[in-house]
Amino acid sequence: MFSYISHLKNVYIARKIGNRITLYILLISMLLAVLCISVVSYYQYQAEKEDLLHTADALVVAAERSLTSGLLKNRFEGVSIIQDGMNKLTFIRALLVEHEIGHSYQYGVFNSENHVLERTIEQSGQSLGRVKLYIDNSYVFDRMAPQFKVIIFTSLILFGLLGALFSSVLNATIVRHIKKISLLATTSSRLNAKSYIPIRIARKRMPDEITALLDALNYGQRKYKELAIEKASYESLLSFQANYDSLTNLPNRRHLNAHLEKQLGLLKEGRFLAVLFIDLDGFKNINDGQGHDVGDYILKETALRFGQSLFLCEGYISRFGGDEFIAVVESDERDEIEKIASDLIEALATPFIIENKKMYIGCSIGISFAPDDGVHAKDLIDKADSVMYKAKESGRNAYVIFDPKMMDQAIFENKIKQKLLVNDLGDLLEVYFQPLINLSSMKIIGFEALLRWFDDDLGFVPPDVFIPIAEKTGLAFKVDTWVFSQGIKQVDLWRAKYNEDFIIAINFSPTNFHDNQFSEWLDTNPIFSNYLDWVELEVTERLMLADDVIAVGGIERLLRSGIKFSIDDFGTGYSSLGYIKKFNHILSKIKIDRMFINELLNDNADQALVKSIVTMAESLSIEVLAEGIETKEQEQVLMSLGCEFGQGYLYSRPIPAGKMDEVISLWSRSHCPKNDLGDDSIISNRPY
Repeated sequence: MFSYISHLKNVYIARKIGNRITLYILLISMLLAVLCISVVSYYQYQAEKEDLLHTADALVVAAERSLTSGLLKNRFEGVSIIQDGMNKLTFIRALLVEHEIGHSYQYGVFNSENHVLERTIEQSGQSLGRVKLYIDNSYVFDRMAPQFKVIIFTSLILFGLLGALFSSVLNATIVRHIKKISLLATTSSRLNAKSYIPIRIARKRMPDEITALLDALNYGQRKYKELAIEKASYESLLSFQANYDSLTNLPNRRHLNAHLEKQLGLLKEGRFLAVLFIDLDGFKNINDGQGHDVGDYILKETALRFGQSLFLCEGYISRFGGDEFIAVVESDERDEIEKIASDLIEALATPFIIENKKMYIGCSIGISFAPDDGVHAKDLIDKADSVMYKAKESGRNAYVIFDPKMMDQAIFENKIKQKLLVNDLGDLLEVYFQPLINLSSMKIIGFEALLRWFDDDLGFVPPDVFIPIAEKTGLAFKVDTWVFSQGIKQVDLWRAKYNEDFIIAINFSPTNFHDNQFSEWLDTNPIFSNYLDWVELEVTERLMLADDVIAVGGIERLLRSGIKFSIDDFGTGYSSLGYIKKFNHILSKIKIDRMFINELLNDNADQALVKSIVTMAESLSIEVLAEGIETKEQEQVLMSLGCEFGQGYLYSRPIPAGKMDEVISLWSRSHCPKNDLGDDSIISNRPY
């Protein structure tokens, strides 16, 4: 029973404030009813009791004269009157009359629980005796029973009605509003609404607790909604920043990887997914030369053009980083992908107009296909990236499709990269030297430092293989500065040993001027505390053709330390004489490429070209050196054309520094070390 009541209390009463308040009111009403009944009953009991006592007292008064007369005579006269009255008044249970002298008269049954009414009989102020009447208390309760029932019933009805009325008023004024507020506060449509919706109830606004509760709840929910909106906005911003490029608003690398993996998982049999790795051609020159604001504008416009080109085929475009973009397209036909690649290239054909100036860029694209070339995002991106460089090497503004046969070359190039990256260059590379000859005096004027790499794993690695890889992977600066240090150190020893003003010619990649370590290298390397007018850096003519502002600035800083510059392999880059004239203040020497020297004896056009180069160089006070001289006949023709300096197998192959002392000694004695040596003991049999 008690467990049931406890369960009822927990389930039904405790969960609803209206039920609890009603219960409390009913309990209070019951307590008030019990109190009221108790008070009324008490006073009613006292009244009934007093009435009985008064009646009993009247009976004694009626017999008092007779009792007084009898007691004076020492008799018990008058008791019959009381006895007659007792027969009528049944609530009087016994009578006791006591005389002062000790006699007594008793009538009826005495009970200690009865109430006693005592009266003294006196005569002229003298006590004659006492009369005691024993009143039955239960008679009072018997008389009160009907009235008591009426009192209880009336009280319960009255206080029950009052409790119900009060509960109804409380429900109408408080509880129902609280219920309504609770219901509205937990309504899902409000909670899930994107904006704040206040709680409103059909009640006149009054400055009371209900209004205060409603205001507090609305304030809290409004703040909660504002915080939720701010949180959602912040999370959305974080998600956007994590997945999208802030400049172009295109998906970034992280989003690309997730998108590509998802598309690969959904790829149906018979269809393929193409990954197009796009790198902008010529962007770096514009970004560095015109400023990053212009570069940013071109990147944003490029993103828009690419997006428009891919719109019809429902392609996906992302900014992979820097000036690199990656497109993802699903199709049934490879020809369609090639058409899309052509469209992307064509999208950049229209010049960018900035402040009434036309600026041109192009793009090189590498393409890989899933599932043929891989089923994972990284594999496809890496392969598309690798062939993108093939597109650049093929002349740029073109696309190249990945061929599995390229993997061997890619693996080989990656080995080259890793070895250059993790090893000390002194453990991998060796600096060889080839003499530079004054054709008039036949004296050695200096040496060109040339790199050789003989690897236990890879075998002989030609410079024209590992140097482009170093440039592409950002390692050219590391290689060139190492050769710079080793070459200068070695030739400086020969200058002191032979007391000759030997020069040292060192190849220097154009990418070095853009390396973020270049300025620090100039500022901190102690070698620049010396005046290096015997050091000549060889740069390719494409550096001049590019008209690279940053590179020219770097060259001018090196010129201040005395370093001189020459154009290597002149003629292979189709440079114009106008560029030579423009940069003649920088150049000290032009090196004619071996390609023109090889056919010099058989081709009058090559002779004419060499003559024009010599004539132009003389007019600009620039020296001319011919590379790749292998025969005396070539030497004679070059001398007749006015060429001052030469270099080639006729004089010496590139050899290690340790063998150069013997060459210098023999040359100084005979001016023709090749003939005097008689064998190849000091000549490297490795290719030039």
